[in-house]
Amino acid sequence: MIAPPTPNIAMQYESFVLLSIRMTEEPTDDLRSLLRRASRVASRYYREQLAQFELSASQATALLFLSQRHGATVREVAEALGADLATASALVDRLMSQGWIRRETDPDDRRRARLLLSDKASGILQPLQEVTDRTNTLLVDAVGPAHASRLAGLLQRLLDGLAEPSTLSTKREESR
Repeated sequence: MIAPPTPNIAMQYESFVLLSIRMTEEPTDDLRSLLRRASRVASRYYREQLAQFELSASQATALLFLSQRHGATVREVAEALGADLATASALVDRLMSQGWIRRETDPDDRRRARLLLSDKASGILQPLQEVTDRTNTLLVDAVGPAHASRLAGLLQRLLDGLAEPSTLSTKREESR
């Protein structure tokens, strides 16, 4: 089993803040650029934390999802990741080849394959969840709990609004 990290939260937070400050030094005012840069900084921090497990962020997310949805299908993993079926299938294949998960035929429907965590994966779930929680805590601390809650709501509203591209032009015309 891989030992969980013994992080110095203050140092990690300081590093995160410095990256955030550098991020704001780039001149831009468009929402797309800000979202991309914020995502890049947060993703970099998360990837650094995941390096000890030799997992990508998507792989870690899939393992944590499968810990909650024992026996999920590749399609359900794709939905949880916000990925297409081909991408999720390739990710599942990599996780299988690395010994993190296994496929079993669904006893109720032999056409369906269920994904199950291996013992190897079960052994890292707690430290993996701790890394994820620590990353989320740093993000919340960067803006404060009240702003983080509001930001989460706004980002969800943005995602919901972008889910139906055909409605965007209608919404834009209605706001004029």
